[in-house]
Amino acid sequence: MTALSPDIADQIVGEPKLVGRPDVNRKRLARMGWIFTAPALIVIAAVTIFPIVYSIVMSLNKVNVTGNGFSLDGFTFSNYNLLLHSSLWRDALIFTLYYTAVTVVVELIIGTCIALVLERLAAGGDIVTPTSGSDKRPSGGSVRRAILVNTSRAYLSLDEVVEETGAREELIAELENFGIVQPEKREGKTVYDETDREVVRSANELSRVGVAARNLRVFRSSADREANLLEALLGPSLRSRNPDRRKEALESLESLAATVSHLKHLLLVRDLRRLAGD
Repeated sequence: MTALSPDIADQIVGEPKLVGRPDVNRKRLARMGWIFTAPALIVIAAVTIFPIVYSIVMSLNKVNVTGNGFSLDGFTFSNYNLLLHSSLWRDALIFTLYYTAVTVVVELIIGTCIALVLERLAAGGDIVTPTSGSDKRPSGGSVRRAILVNTSRAYLSLDEVVEETGAREELIAELENFGIVQPEKREGKTVYDETDREVVRSANELSRVGVAARNLRVFRSSADREANLLEALLGPSLRSRNPDRRKEALESLESLAATVSHLKHLLLVRDLRRLAGD
């Protein structure tokens, strides 16, 4: 599959062409922009800009307050001199700086934790939390981990895969025959990466309820179609020699893969609800 060329894509999603004289249309759009933004600008000027300017002017003048109001008696820096020598102002400044530093640090920590949790959930990982002083894990003895596209890969031998997943060597061999697990040859040895290990783990769980390796070919075909779709969208950028463009494409690939996985899960949930008669 091939992706749309940049020129064709620009023609499809580019700005709409204006009818008539270009210079007249541009002036008309500029006037409309000012008309639509004018109310917001007036409100901002009234409640923000004017009070700030007015406060600065007042602070640089000697103000005399009388029963009939107040009057400005000339330019002076005495207000700032009085402020800088005020212990009350220094205490307020120190408290403000302390409060700002504490709140910013706390908000940054909380926001980072929430972002990490959301990213893990979006990538398909499970969040495991200990309860009642014990480390309880999901049923089936496995914890789903998010395996990112652009992360470094760790390789395992067949014995290590068997030990970590509890699967039989015969099952792994069947998965290899049907192309569901794809080991590599490195230094004359057959090795499996972390993705292969998790595939074997899932297949082993399904085998306990009678799902054979040959029945998993439907997932292989579905994954191939999804990969072809993402390749059509991001293939040129992923093959780009520009590091920034390739980095951006990898980030987009990860995000789109999570979105596709979530969509497939939702469609499965809908069909299962129909199957259950809901």
